[in-house]
Amino acid sequence: MRQKRKEKEYSEKDFQEYALNIHVDGSCNPNPGSGGIGIRYSWFEYDENGLPIGDEPKVYPFPQVGYMNVTNQIMELHAAFIALKEVLSGQFDDISNKIIVWTDSSYVVDNYPRSKYWKNNGWRNRDGKPIDNQTQWEDLIKVTYDLYKKKGMKVEFKWVKGHKDSKGNIEADRMAKESATISKDTSLSHSTERRKPFKDSKTVKGSVKMKGQVLIIQILGSRFISKGTQYLYRYVVHSMDSPYYKNMDKIYYDPILLENHYYEVRFNENQGYPQILEVLREVDKSEIIKPAGE
Repeated sequence: MRQKRKEKEYSEKDFQEYALNIHVDGSCNPNPGSGGIGIRYSWFEYDENGLPIGDEPKVYPFPQVGYMNVTNQIMELHAAFIALKEVLSGQFDDISNKIIVWTDSSYVVDNYPRSKYWKNNGWRNRDGKPIDNQTQWEDLIKVTYDLYKKKGMKVEFKWVKGHKDSKGNIEADRMAKESATISKDTSLSHSTERRKPFKDSKTVKGSVKMKGQVLIIQILGSRFISKGTQYLYRYVVHSMDSPYYKNMDKIYYDPILLENHYYEVRFNENQGYPQILEVLREVDKSEIIKPAGE
């Protein structure tokens, strides 16, 4: 008579038998700043009758070095990519053709199905707005495609509540935070380039309405849209006669604008995809008049 298995110490909420389970996590503190990734593989081995051997799954942590000048979203995507790239290398060929990637990142889980549409749409959303982290999404799509075409492995992404009742997620989170503190890899080509990290505490998206108006703005920071020609700029309005005076927001523009420089610009009329249509002139700082008392 087969002996009854002990009560499971793993949770079926974030572990599936007859599959390779991968818990991944990304960490970045501050965001943007130094980041790290955590990866933890787990699976059961089975006997000739297809029954699990032992009461607990095999566990294989996969520690990584950290990265500089990244964001939390980049690290979440990169963790999944590196985890699947290791599978593609042949490390887990004899386990299962079903792969479950568990992550507490809704950004990854919710947008992975959309990423194929973005790719077919030239890496723009339905409003024509460029997609952030294009390189990371391209890598993730390619590695999942290669796993299916070369090894017959199907990848599924599932969400797990972070840092709660999930040994796999807790361990991946711990490794991601450790990764961010150890030697930094500055060669991450997947990183979004930045001249200066955004400080978004006072930036309110959509606080400046796009009405085709002409305003004087100061550039506060910028982000290069990966593999694109556009920058996403953070700016503050300096036109005193505007109802948006002193509002901080973000806007897209193709050519490079310099930080802490002032420009007179014309906006578009698309709130879903705010753009500078034209730079009329660069404004000398001496022309910026401050109200009395400032």
